[in-house]
Amino acid sequence: MQPKESIAAVQQVFALLEALALAGQASTAELGRQVCISQAATQRLLQTLAALGHVQQHRDGWRLAVPLFELGARALQTPELLDVAKPVMRELAESSGEAVQLGFLAEDEIICLHKIEAHHSTGLSMPVGHPIPIQGSAMGRALMAWRAAWAPFASRGELARIRAEGFCEQREANVYSVAAPIFDHTSDAIAGLAIHVPHTRFDEASVPGLIAQVRSAAGTISEGFGCTATPVRPVMPPDGPIVAFPAINGRTSQGLVDRIGLEPMTKGL
Repeated sequence: MQPKESIAAVQQVFALLEALALAGQASTAELGRQVCISQAATQRLLQTLAALGHVQQHRDGWRLAVPLFELGARALQTPELLDVAKPVMRELAESSGEAVQLGFLAEDEIICLHKIEAHHSTGLSMPVGHPIPIQGSAMGRALMAWRAAWAPFASRGELARIRAEGFCEQREANVYSVAAPIFDHTSDAIAGLAIHVPHTRFDEASVPGLIAQVRSAAGTISEGFGCTATPVRPVMPPDGPIVAFPAINGRTSQGLVDRIGLEPMTKGL
């Protein structure tokens, strides 16, 4: 193949991927018409992309495949996130028995980077590569507490509680979710980890255990990024109300409190 032909083939591949991304799903003939190449050439390119795992053929047409979303996610986020998170997520899914989702911050959006489905059917849609609602999800609000630009979307009291306790819950008609933020070596929130439980399996008595598991798993991933200052459960003095401060290695750090601008939060016992 001559250099000009090679360049043309690459251009056609990316034109097909862009057309498929816009359409969501399309047939060979539809894609060929959109990018102005023959149906036979379109079929050959799609079959090559399918062999590489970047597209999938379904009964109603072609779709982009998960590895392509993950490739794009790696361009926006450090690739080590997946490497560190995947084994922790597998362990969390096994120990909790529920679906687990990883989302990462890409500018002003949270994108689903990886997911592990539960062994049982959940009926939940968590497509990799798709945005996760900022305001309407546990993961979104868990990260919102650490993003000053998003603060107007929630009450100050709620954000303070999330920052102090290190997790956020979301209770909907069909699913219970709990999420915790993931931090890097500078203690910046870069991602979120969530457990999703369908209402058919939800038991209120399991909530403390689910919270502890997702916080522990998020902390393990954070440690993989060199983070040593993550929120912990509120410190309880011998007498009086609970005073919630972030901590470093289990010790309350007023310096960290000053750095992140978090005021002490008290709650009646």
